[in-house]
Amino acid sequence: AVVATHGTAAARSQAYANARNWSATEVLAWLIDIGCSETIIDMFRGKNITGVDLLSMDPDGMLKKLGMTSVDMRISLMNAIDELKSGIGEKPAMADAKKDDGKAQTPAKGKKDKDGDGGGGEDAGQVHHVDTRLTWFEERVLNALKLKNDKWKKMVTIQENLEIMSSFLDKEFGALLFYLSPKDELLPAVVFPPFLKKKSVYFLKNTPGQPVQSPELDRELTIGDLTANPLEFLSTLLEEVYLPLLTNPRNLESWPEVVANDVLRYFHQLNGAVYVIAGKSKGKTMLPLPHGAKVTGVETADRSVLHSLESAVIDWSHQIKEVIKSSSAAPLDEGQHPGPSVEIDFWAARAANLKSIHQQLTDDKIQKIAHILEASRSTYYPAFKAIFNDVVFALDEASDINRYLKTLRPSVERLTGTSDFAELVQIFPAMIRALSLIWRHSRFYNTPARLTVVLREVCNDVIEQARSFIQPSELFGSEPEEAAERLRLAVRVCDALRQDFLDERAALADSQRPWAFDVGIVFARLDQFAERVRCILELFDSIIEFNRLEKIEIGGTKGKILSSQIAQIFTEFQAALAAFSKIKYDILDISLPDFKEDLGKFHTTITDLDRRIGTILCQGFDDCSSISGCFRLIDSFAGLLNRPTIQHDFEKKYYELLRAFSRELDDVAAIFAKFKDAPPIHYNMAPVTGAVAWTHELKDRIGKGMEKLKTLTHASMNSDHASMLKEKYTELYSQLDSYESTVFTRWADGIIDESEANLHKPLLVRRNHLLYVNFDPKVVALLREVKYFEALGVKAPEAALSIYSKAEVFRKYVFSLDHISSTYNGIRTGLIDVERPLFERKIREIDLQLDEALTSLNWKSESVEQYITTISAVVGELNSIMQLTKNNV
Repeated sequence: AVVATHGTAAARSQAYANARNWSATEVLAWLIDIGCSETIIDMFRGKNITGVDLLSMDPDGMLKKLGMTSVDMRISLMNAIDELKSGIGEKPAMADAKKDDGKAQTPAKGKKDKDGDGGGGEDAGQVHHVDTRLTWFEERVLNALKLKNDKWKKMVTIQENLEIMSSFLDKEFGALLFYLSPKDELLPAVVFPPFLKKKSVYFLKNTPGQPVQSPELDRELTIGDLTANPLEFLSTLLEEVYLPLLTNPRNLESWPEVVANDVLRYFHQLNGAVYVIAGKSKGKTMLPLPHGAKVTGVETADRSVLHSLESAVIDWSHQIKEVIKSSSAAPLDEGQHPGPSVEIDFWAARAANLKSIHQQLTDDKIQKIAHILEASRSTYYPAFKAIFNDVVFALDEASDINRYLKTLRPSVERLTGTSDFAELVQIFPAMIRALSLIWRHSRFYNTPARLTVVLREVCNDVIEQARSFIQPSELFGSEPEEAAERLRLAVRVCDALRQDFLDERAALADSQRPWAFDVGIVFARLDQFAERVRCILELFDSIIEFNRLEKIEIGGTKGKILSSQIAQIFTEFQAALAAFSKIKYDILDISLPDFKEDLGKFHTTITDLDRRIGTILCQGFDDCSSISGCFRLIDSFAGLLNRPTIQHDFEKKYYELLRAFSRELDDVAAIFAKFKDAPPIHYNMAPVTGAVAWTHELKDRIGKGMEKLKTLTHASMNSDHASMLKEKYTELYSQLDSYESTVFTRWADGIIDESEANLHKPLLVRRNHLLYVNFDPKVVALLREVKYFEALGVKAPEAALSIYSKAEVFRKYVFSLDHISSTYNGIRTGLIDVERPLFERKIREIDLQLDEALTSLNWKSESVEQYITTISAVVGELNSIMQLTKNNV
């Protein structure tokens, strides 16, 4: 199906009715209009196929003339040609083929031929709604800009570009410009772009402000070229083309003198205006010279010439005064928020501009005009001298300021170029110090008004850096803790800048030129921004605190009911937060008053939730059965307790908590007094360590409570009651410490010396001919006590630790000697009278060897292990012999 989108219905009918008279360009436009692929269009391009050729084309002709090998492509195109013929009243050539094939009359999107190339892949046969008139521009634009066809193809694939071109034709736009973007892409525009990279081409309507109705665009539009710098081109055109034409007397012979003079006068005004505007585009103020007369000397300065010169002086005066009166504070006064680089660039540009003006004023041509004015005693000569002197002074001022402000640029570049926001706090001191040095040494940049400008611009830059770092649009989508940390860092950076300024201000307080200007003006916007960030930080702190409610479970008899109420509060908070986070404006834009109103509504909801939490918290506190339960409840709501409303409701409970802890101290003191002489000891624990462990438990019972109290920041913790409670705690804790020290010292003084002496006793003793291990129970008790002391974290005396270090060795010795003794005693008691003579000699030999363990060998001897090995082997051998003998009987 033909997709016609161009012009009016009458224009479309006329265009298709005239198909046999189509040019090759119009055939291409029709192919685009029906949605043919780029592959088909490229086959037609350059073949000069007119409307007659198109209507007479058959599948064989497509194959031979176009090289169209795809059968599907040829059938689809013939279907479209047949539909075109039907539209203009001609007989279709493939009526039968259409019936047989049953194919669509336009190529299907994504259709490919048998060989895999028909239709150019995915875009083959895709229907593009393209204005057929737009193809008229293609050849003209490509030829004018000397571009390849792929630039145009890429441009027309973007719907926005097609809409721009169509809107030029169908709406009131008077001009259409085709230009190359900085990325070297061809683009259309109905509004002049801010930058031209290369030459561009424009089309103007011959009937401005009216849609283009006729398909014959050659009659409707005018084409022209535009250089990359239109102002310079216009200035050159005026100077090199129009000026010679208008100043040549032969060209003005048929003009009345009045008309010729008016035309020249208006031309010179236009030329001067273009000259001035071209200079402004480069940041320079150009002083146009008067035209119309050649001044060769004072004698030639007639009234008309003098008037022309005086008019020029008036124009120059206005231009120069505009430059001199320009202020770097203008953007700030207009409500803009420039950074410090704008201040530096302003003075650099001002110095360069004034230098250019000074050079023009001292040029021979303008100096000659000044001499004529002076010689003619013109009333405008003093004005000329005044503006000259003003330029000299302003140039001196700008040069001085520019020279000193250059030293600030490295710090400003670091300020604007750093990717680490936290690094700003390291940049501020050097920047403020540089401003201080400029203040002290510059002849002109030493007034409060000027320094205030650059400081305000530094604040603006810090605000922008903070905004980029905080990312307000993504703030509510990030984790609350992460967002809060970013906000805290932003506040710290803002405070650091203010503090560095105040420090330097204090350092200059006693100097000849102190910084005696209003800090409120300097930091007004930064303070407002920091306050806004603090408000948002408070909001996120509330979010973090309320998020704790999700996991809170309250114990006690009322715990289940209170926990469900907390869950309901959390649900309501989530709903309020979701509604608040949907605000559409920038919450960091301090110029918008809506934030305060919306935040106030949110705080009203939160305050109501705070009151309910306070009520639940008080009920939970009253339901606690012990002081440890009270502390657990307070820990669960940590953070929320600092909220003013909750703190106010819970205030009385802090004093109840102090009284409860006082009763806890009394209970511990009573237990200590009752059991200190015979402390309850855990099962299997040694007596001394048991007493120490009992003391530790009492200390831990009151110590944990006191540590919890110390973490509370409520005013009750600084009351007289709290002070008395601390004294009471300290006294009881000291008694427990003293008791523990006494028990430990008493044990250490007695047991260690006895244990050391017992280790010098023989390894074995003999009773009734039988052997027994001689390891004293007091040594065993010492080892046991030291073991439990280690578990309690109490350091035993060095002597005890020295003995305990050999505990494993002693254990092995005792085990081995016990085995030897048992084996030996078994031999002694296991022999009957008839067997005894057989083993008597062996037993006497063993007894001789055992005499060493019974007399001289003690637990600290170095050869104990070797001795045990030897005697164990001998006793074991004798036992084996005895058992073998008994088995053989």
